[in-house]
Amino acid sequence: MDERHGGQHGRTALIAYLRGGVARLCRGRFRTGEVRAQTLSAASRGVLLSR
Repeated sequence: MDERHGGQHGRTALIAYLRGGVARLCRGRFRTGEVRAQTLSAASRGVLLSR
């Protein structure tokens, strides 16, 4: 897929996922502070990949 459409196709899909599902998760409530930190850390790695 990347060879046919370039990296932009994957980046667009990642950004849509970050704006939709991940953003909703980050605004939610967390059982513990550790779970919150892990969730936000994973989300931040996704944002770094999209740059």
